[in-house]
Amino acid sequence: MGNKSLFKSLAMITKYPYETYYCKIAKSVMMNNKGLVIPAKALNCGYEPGDENLSEAALQQRIFMHHWNTYKDERGRLYHNNNNSHSRKKGAIMKGQGVVAGVADLTYLYLDDDLCGRVAYLEVKLPGERQSQKQKEWQKTVDCLGFDYFIICSIADFEAIRDMLVG
Repeated sequence: MGNKSLFKSLAMITKYPYETYYCKIAKSVMMNNKGLVIPAKALNCGYEPGDENLSEAALQQRIFMHHWNTYKDERGRLYHNNNNSHSRKKGAIMKGQGVVAGVADLTYLYLDDDLCGRVAYLEVKLPGERQSQKQKEWQKTVDCLGFDYFIICSIADFEAIRDMLVG
């Protein structure tokens, strides 16, 4: 990949006049503009014209590339969990190798305030899409074990969550 940035618009997360943060109580990314707090999903924040036609895979790729190009010292700490197969036969092989239905799309490894290694699971969804039942069950497992789990719909979501996790 070299030094060339592959992400087409690094300004995507800064072009909106809102402060972005993750609200633990609402379990949602929130935007704050001059004292007005609004859920980020209500603003479709983090998107550019034409992004409404993105697939979930393309959105996930943008989030990954944004992280790769912005946080070079963290390369390899955000990665995809390959949980989809292209054929029934390959799916059976993958299941035998340990693929579990419902596992989050991305795993993010980070250090908390005490410099302890932590794990966050990130489920990428397009705005308006919902988790499957298997994804909800897996989230419950993750939550019960004390790990972090977030649903993200944009680069702005990722940035807000990352800021909350690593400060």
